[in-house]
Amino acid sequence: MRVQTVRLTVKWQGHGQHRIIAQCQPTRESLQSAALSDVRLHPNAFTSKAPNTASRNSNNRDSASPTLRAQVRQVVLNGEPYDMRAFHGHDLTRLFQAMTTEDSMPSFEVVVEDTYSDSDDDNDDDDDDDATVQGPSDVMKPERWD
Repeated sequence: MRVQTVRLTVKWQGHGQHRIIAQCQPTRESLQSAALSDVRLHPNAFTSKAPNTASRNSNNRDSASPTLRAQVRQVVLNGEPYDMRAFHGHDLTRLFQAMTTEDSMPSFEVVVEDTYSDSDDDNDDDDDDDATVQGPSDVMKPERWD
């Protein structure tokens, strides 16, 4: 797959947002990995006037190790944002092609959340799917072919 230049708005919940230009393959996982890398490499770039709810919530967890989870939430086409939470495909090649034919750089919003390894998924939000990336991309769940 060909790598393309994209605009990413990385929203790290409880910490703020950071806008970056990245080189990504046209896949959901590539966008999410770029957002996770941005959070890990540039945590001080995220600014928010809101209180840090992630650290406040971590006080209630004994010996929990925080991890990060990323999910693509929006794509911007012709200046208009579209919600991607209902789109469960992994290959975004057609979206990338549509944006590059209109002379526009692909633009996505990726939300990053702090999660905890000892938490069960009962408290997670309902829009999670198999495309959510946790930690490094090599810990992805294998695809099911049923």
